[in-house]
Amino acid sequence: MRTEWGITDDVPVIGWLGRLDRKKRVEDVLTAAAALAQQRPQVRWVIVGGPNFFYPEHEGELHRLADQLGLRDTLRWLGDRDDVPRLLAGLDALVWLSEGEGMPHVLAEAAACPSSSRATTAPSSRSSTARQGCSSSSGTRLPSPTP
Repeated sequence: MRTEWGITDDVPVIGWLGRLDRKKRVEDVLTAAAALAQQRPQVRWVIVGGPNFFYPEHEGELHRLADQLGLRDTLRWLGDRDDVPRLLAGLDALVWLSEGEGMPHVLAEAAACPSSSRATTAPSSRSSTARQGCSSSSGTRLPSPTP
């Protein structure tokens, strides 16, 4: 996967996966990416997912925000993908900041992969960050909202 992204194994990669929806707080992920870039410029980010059907303009807003934050060289937008397990396997960490999810599938999928995940303390993510049976992974919940 990293070869497709043009990223070597020694470069840390953090990802976010989901629908580009306002409640998923992708703008906070971008803000966190910009803050981390100041301290660790070698870190790369991937955002996987397509626009919300009801608010397709939000995707453009997020792209503009990423540009304003100076993330052009740090961030890759991968769009909708159907190879989520492969994508997750290419990450060193997964970030999930969504509020109000019923069952965030991406956290369950991440639990089966060797990456680390970070999620908010939103009720739906509390049980999803449990990492039973996946010794190479860890899941952490952060106070909400924490970019």
